[in-house]
Amino acid sequence: LSDVGLRQVAAAAAALAQRVAVGQIDAIVSSDLSRARQTADAIAALCPAVHRREDAGLREIDCGSLQGASLGDAETTAVTSTVNKAWHSGDLGRAFPGGGESVADVIARASRALRSAAELGSLVVVVAHGGVIKWSVLAVELFGGTLPAKVEVTAADMVREDVQQLLRRPVR
Repeated sequence: LSDVGLRQVAAAAAALAQRVAVGQIDAIVSSDLSRARQTADAIAALCPAVHRREDAGLREIDCGSLQGASLGDAETTAVTSTVNKAWHSGDLGRAFPGGGESVADVIARASRALRSAAELGSLVVVVAHGGVIKWSVLAVELFGGTLPAKVEVTAADMVREDVQQLLRRPVR
């Protein structure tokens, strides 16, 4: 994480501590990717006795052959735009080329990870990536809640707005 990211993590951990008695947290589960892991570790520092686990099921969307490609590259931009347009048009089965994931894949993977996290206690903090959060919220809103009842998915306003826009479109 950059210095800005570290400050954001510290602020998020402090905000969580103000909202929840950290002693009530049973577990903290994060993606195994570095940004989420560092964020979860900062939260875990407030409650060192908590069970801490990483789950690859909470990773960001796998972009297949575009993974790691420069976002400024014209081909990457074109392919990403095509896939995103398909998803926002309701084609949730459209996958990134080269073995990448579709929204349906992400929802299934994240649902399994969140169900597993929910088994760790009555209050579990989950640290994931924007795409996983966005599509998990969509799954709950559109498909009647494929996520367990005791997992509360909280997303940033930007993600909420994306989901609200998607909810106004038909799903194929």
